[in-house]
Amino acid sequence: MYTSHIGKRFVDLYNKKTDNTLTAKQFFDQIYFPLFFDDVKLLQSPGNTPIFQLLVSKKTHDPQARQSAKTEIGNKVKAYMNSSALLPDMSFALGYGSSDDMGTTSGQITNIKLPIEEEEAYSSWIGAGLGIGVGGGQNILLDNEEILWLLYEGWQLYRKFTNQTEGINNKIETWNGLWLTRRLSHSYNPTMPEASIRIAVNNGINLMERPSWVILMFILSKKFENSALNAYVYQFSQTNTTIGFIRLLLPEVHILSDIYMALFFESGINDQDFTEQYETAEGFARVCEHGTIGLRQLEPKDLKQYMPGGTKLPTVKEFEKNRIIYQIYYTWILAMLNNKEFLELAIKAAKALQKYVSEDKQSRRTRTNEIDSVINAKTKKELIASLAELIQKDQSLSEELNHIVDTVHLHIPADNVPYFITLIRFKYALPENLLD
Repeated sequence: MYTSHIGKRFVDLYNKKTDNTLTAKQFFDQIYFPLFFDDVKLLQSPGNTPIFQLLVSKKTHDPQARQSAKTEIGNKVKAYMNSSALLPDMSFALGYGSSDDMGTTSGQITNIKLPIEEEEAYSSWIGAGLGIGVGGGQNILLDNEEILWLLYEGWQLYRKFTNQTEGINNKIETWNGLWLTRRLSHSYNPTMPEASIRIAVNNGINLMERPSWVILMFILSKKFENSALNAYVYQFSQTNTTIGFIRLLLPEVHILSDIYMALFFESGINDQDFTEQYETAEGFARVCEHGTIGLRQLEPKDLKQYMPGGTKLPTVKEFEKNRIIYQIYYTWILAMLNNKEFLELAIKAAKALQKYVSEDKQSRRTRTNEIDSVINAKTKKELIASLAELIQKDQSLSEELNHIVDTVHLHIPADNVPYFITLIRFKYALPENLLD
């Protein structure tokens, strides 16, 4: 399983950086188990393992019981290695299936013999400890040396926090997500790493909250703005879930931050405000169904109600109330169009529509209704037809609108037309320069 691969990759990295020659078992015995499990407060409690039973029986305070759990893990690995009938299972190899055909993870079972070595069993524990938790309960494994080492550096800090703070133990994946987003943040202070960690308090109870997957994507895109990463997404719970490999198109994600800062830097809002308030139309599990995470998967939440076929037009009042949200909408649309000429064209179209409505005050309501056919067009064909009707009714607009018709027909791909129309809707409904 992939947890074993990541664990072995990390042990190799550890040996290279520290000039050691530890095996995965030696790393588990000498470093991983003492740090994670040989304490009253555990850093991880993988289900159906001797460690989990230690927690359930409330014996974590007993050093002898903790060592017995470690011994039992070793015995399970040895029993598997000495048997030709046993299959590797999650009681001693994290991320593997259930040994019981009727178990909740029995879907991972096959009748094909897939033997694993002792190193892979112990590596799976180390790999599972490097899972990055995000909101929604999913975890991510990233095969990247720099990220793996940063996560390892955070383990000692998590132990320190756990010993000092009640209620945040047994959550290594949550910690990894929180630590990585803080560690890669521009506000991180290496001389005071503890200062970057925020533990929420609710009714006197300490809570360590997972970061949203969106924040993680933006943070990673700043560090790896020219690289795409492969992510393995899974969830350990009562029913373990494997989502699989997802391609993170980080250069696309980084474009959003670049555009936002270029447009709104002078407004006094920084990119941290942008990322923290960014919500997507789809949740992480649903987004993963696309197989990649890039610009298209970051469609902002509720934007569709402002797009053709939606029920709303932007208003100044709503803009002032939700300024960053509107800026997020605008930024994403521009990123999807990826063409400055289309922005200039949308501005010209909006001005032409405003001019058409304002020039005949007696027919203002009628003309407003006629404009609706343009801003509510859903396809390239509908947009061109509605613009052609306006040209017939007001020849003074022919030069501008004919140029727009030609550009839409020849240069704007059909799947980008809804974004172009949305841009017109924003420019038409809001005062000039409000979004620039």
